[in-house]
Amino acid sequence: MKKWIFAMLVGGLIMGSATMAFADEEAPAAGRRFGQGKEFGQGKQMVQRMMKDGERLRNGKEKLEGLFENYLPEEMDKFEALTESGKDLREDMKEWRDAIRETYEDEFEAVREEGQILVEEWKAKIESGEATREDMREAMQSFRQEAHDEILGLDAATRAELDDIRDQLKEERADGKDIREALRDAVQAEDAEAIETLLGSILDEMETRLELHQQRFEILQSI
Repeated sequence: MKKWIFAMLVGGLIMGSATMAFADEEAPAAGRRFGQGKEFGQGKQMVQRMMKDGERLRNGKEKLEGLFENYLPEEMDKFEALTESGKDLREDMKEWRDAIRETYEDEFEAVREEGQILVEEWKAKIESGEATREDMREAMQSFRQEAHDEILGLDAATRAELDDIRDQLKEERADGKDIREALRDAVQAEDAEAIETLLGSILDEMETRLELHQQRFEILQSI
């Protein structure tokens, strides 16, 4: 194995976002979420995470390209196609989020203000020992989700479908972490056979997560 590739990969190896150019849906901390900005909702959360992953992806993609070039060159085109599709989806999501923000600006602002009041109430409960930070996190997450669904008109069936995709993405993310750790070990051991196998697993993970993110975006677009 070329020494420069080995040093590059061991030094800062392959982040989770490098194995897939997307981010999963997660809620920001409640106090920060309602204390800043006017935007609110699932679309902004996804795009913020996705764009951040896009920033990190550039470095991770270069590292993965080095591995594909040296160990699995016949799959390089597929790797490039999947990462490009991820980039396109992030851009589409940003356009969707911007349109939603403009359309429902007043509604999101009202929810933000209500959420900030609730945050202060929960802080008081925490200080008095009546509640924990975890209680606050769960309550604010529930409030945010219900408000978001009401604004966009999500029914229970659609919410359940989105939640199912989210759970699948979480599982894929956990699997991706295991793959990255195994790939790091294989690179350090210069185990060519293991590296080839793990690169194939990365492609499978990328393809699965791309499909899941596309499914979720199609649902959101249909609202």
